[in-house]
Amino acid sequence: MYAGGAAPHNPQVSPIYGSLEGLGQLTVFAGTDEIMLPDARRLNQLANASESKIGYFEYPGMFHAWPIFPIPEARQAIEQVRSIVRGGEHC
Repeated sequence: MYAGGAAPHNPQVSPIYGSLEGLGQLTVFAGTDEIMLPDARRLNQLANASESKIGYFEYPGMFHAWPIFPIPEARQAIEQVRSIVRGGEHC
């Protein structure tokens, strides 16, 4: 559904199926109650194994896209994003 006509294992659909060589810094926010958690964790493992820089932030009990909702747990993630965009450390 989300991939349109592309194969689910296409690296352009899911980067865990491709090379991470040459990528810039990555930042991933994941909630432990979201459907994408296994892929987020795998991307973190692959990035660390390939010596890519990754900032991986896992929030207990959060669902997919929680930072866009008006809930208290979103505030910390929004502050982290703000800091990263302004050039702060993310790894």
